[in-house]
Amino acid sequence: MERNKGIYNAVVVFALVIILINSIFYCMKKEGYFLDEKATFYYSSVSYTSFYDFVQSLARNDFAFEKTLFGTLNSAPMVIGERYTADEVKALFDAQSGDKFTFADTYLVSIIDAHPPLYYILFNTLNSSVPGISAKNIGFLINILSLLLTCIFLFKIIVLLTEDRLCGVFGILFYGLSYDFANCVMYIRMYALLTFLIVLLLYLYLLLANNDFNLNNKILLKICLVEVIAMLTQYYAALFIFPLFFMTIIFMLANKKTVKRYFACHIIIAIIYLCIWPFSIIQLTHNGRSQDIMNNAASFKLLLRIKEFGGLLKYSIFSGSKVFLIITVFFAALLGIICLKKIIQNGITKLKESHKLWLYLYLIIPVSIFYMVSVYISPWVMDRYVMPAIPIFSIIVIWVLWKSVKLVLKKDWICALLLMVVILVSYVNTLKIEPRYAYPITEKKHEFISNNVDKEALIIEPENDAEYIEVVDDINHPYWTMIKDKGLSDYLKETFIADNDYAIYISKYCDLEHITGEFAHQNYSIINSGYSTDFFDVYIYQKSPQ
Repeated sequence: MERNKGIYNAVVVFALVIILINSIFYCMKKEGYFLDEKATFYYSSVSYTSFYDFVQSLARNDFAFEKTLFGTLNSAPMVIGERYTADEVKALFDAQSGDKFTFADTYLVSIIDAHPPLYYILFNTLNSSVPGISAKNIGFLINILSLLLTCIFLFKIIVLLTEDRLCGVFGILFYGLSYDFANCVMYIRMYALLTFLIVLLLYLYLLLANNDFNLNNKILLKICLVEVIAMLTQYYAALFIFPLFFMTIIFMLANKKTVKRYFACHIIIAIIYLCIWPFSIIQLTHNGRSQDIMNNAASFKLLLRIKEFGGLLKYSIFSGSKVFLIITVFFAALLGIICLKKIIQNGITKLKESHKLWLYLYLIIPVSIFYMVSVYISPWVMDRYVMPAIPIFSIIVIWVLWKSVKLVLKKDWICALLLMVVILVSYVNTLKIEPRYAYPITEKKHEFISNNVDKEALIIEPENDAEYIEVVDDINHPYWTMIKDKGLSDYLKETFIADNDYAIYISKYCDLEHITGEFAHQNYSIINSGYSTDFFDVYIYQKSPQ
């Protein structure tokens, strides 16, 4: 038995190596960044202040927190109207070349974001600790490690459910070579880390159920710790934690177990969480993202959202194949009928005594609630919001296929061969799909870079906006300056260097007529370059020929 276990462990390691190589292959395909990814670099590396200096400023302002916070954040890192060299700009957004271990800055700047600070602090720690690795590769490192750990616990979950290590190996290959895995590993945000924490939490609850809900201090401490870490990573974790919490209370009572200690510990960790991150209340109630979520929740368009996200799910798990999706649904229905028939014949008591009922309910219900609520409230139709659900869905798909095929064919080696074919075909189909988060540099951008990289960059955006992080340092312009639209007139009169060529990034939220009018008023001519980003149109100013 131990020998077989050792062989399977070696196979798991081999599968993880294959997944690692595939991850690196996809990471090498990444060229550009979404605004949120640029925000990762920004929030993780900015240098404003220290905790001590901030407290001193707070005292000077009679402890007016909001005034002190925005007074601090508005003064840096990119000072309005100040001219930066390309190297100076890089130092502002990368702890490798700027200030290191800026935890106070990361914590404080997260307050004005829509996310908790843990991911940014982890990013800052690694970026400050590991010399010679770019911020991009730090992001890849966090994602790859998180998702490889996800695969390990995915394997453990499948073995716990099926008592079959071979099925577990196919499970990690199915998820590890999927389109969703490739997308998640390329997207430099907190979703890979959140995915790992969600899967780990599910595993811990499955262990609890498998132990007849005997809640020892060790498992309770692990559950509480993972829940706090998950909530400090992304608020969407709550959509998984709350169903688990209420289900566990019901299941423990059904098994005649006391819930006092479990309930009390969750009250304690909620208090600890609020002590660590009290600003979660503000972010969840007054943040602009929260308003988007509330608007979606009030729209009552659940069916439309399910359809829209369903198109993404088809690619995430089934590599875009409708046939694969239909086959899986068919086998799931078949297996469900067979299981229902057995329950009717044997009664539910036997299933409860074997713990399988609780395991299956834990596997299916929380992830279904997480997915449905995420689909309903997410501000945009983006697959990143449901990424943590995909490995659990992958477990269900592999479990359904494995059980169904074994019921028909009986032979393990035939089942293994068929699943291997499914995984290979799925992977080949995945290779044909361009990952969304590769963000390839377009031909138009290549052309813009070749013609304008040597020009000085001027960013113009409205008051109270910080979208400049999308474009700053994106192209290696020799100099960068950021101004607000209201200060354009003074800048053109006092600071603008008419003898230099400029690439002028104008926010799409600015009044373009006002901007062009200010340039014309100073007899400066600017023309549209034809290149734009998500938030900026780019214009060109060229000095008059001598």
